[in-house]
Amino acid sequence: MSELPIIDLKNGLYTKDISNAMVDFEKNHPVNRCVSELDLLDSVIGMSFKYVDEYEGIQDVLLKIQDRMVYLRAEILTHPRNWGEFCQKNKCISIGDIQYLDKLCVDINKSIKDDGQIIGNYGSNGESSAYFDYAECVCKKFEIVLHDLNDNIHSTSISPYIFEYINKLGYYLYLIARYLKG
Repeated sequence: MSELPIIDLKNGLYTKDISNAMVDFEKNHPVNRCVSELDLLDSVIGMSFKYVDEYEGIQDVLLKIQDRMVYLRAEILTHPRNWGEFCQKNKCISIGDIQYLDKLCVDINKSIKDDGQIIGNYGSNGESSAYFDYAECVCKKFEIVLHDLNDNIHSTSISPYIFEYINKLGYYLYLIARYLKG
């Protein structure tokens, strides 16, 4: 099998040959931490489906978000030196993805009823609302480790579209929690 592109970090040079199962990354390696947090976020979003059964369209949106996470994981794991070439061959996070989340945020925000209560009061749909608050926290944690990874790369940098997409995703999850609260 061919070797994946080099992940070039300030603290060393690592290669991952997918045909060699003995390749070792330290557990606290920035790539490992980033992919682990992304996997957790993907799982939390997947488990949230049970809370939005009766809300038309939200499950479809969450599926699209999970689809984008597959490609985001590939971007993080392969960390190409030439993002332009990589993005021509793969479905990288783009401005279109950010605009899609922006529109979702605007639309759902219009549907949120301001009841004047503090955020921690989850109302009649307490468990579902609290779950999406948890998903937002996991998303923010992923955003933090993504910035840590970016700080450890010196040959290239992570696409600014990825940072903006994850930031908007956190806001969207926050808005779903507010929407379900009502």
